[in-house]
Amino acid sequence: MGGDHRAFLDATLPHVDVVYQVARHAAAAGQDPEDLVQETYLRAFATFGLLPGENTRSWLAAICLNAARSEARRRGRRPPEVPAQARLDVLPMARADEAADVSVRGLPKAAC
Repeated sequence: MGGDHRAFLDATLPHVDVVYQVARHAAAAGQDPEDLVQETYLRAFATFGLLPGENTRSWLAAICLNAARSEARRRGRRPPEVPAQARLDVLPMARADEAADVSVRGLPKAAC
């Protein structure tokens, strides 16, 4: 388990700022972005072996958006609509080859 933990941290920790940025935009009223980041990393660790390709940043952003929507539904509120600019903020930071693997919604094309 220690090797998997280290590999997970090496792959995902560099993207924590992007995940926090997505969480800030996606958080509904009463949701704490830091809680969304924590939930994102818990979900990501649980499914780390299923990481699609090499676009870790987009994978984490998609998990974060799904966590925000799940929490909003759990609270009985409408899931947050993420402004288009928030969804696209991830793309300028991605390398050109990674950007080709991301749809307009900011999710990996395979997930759309």
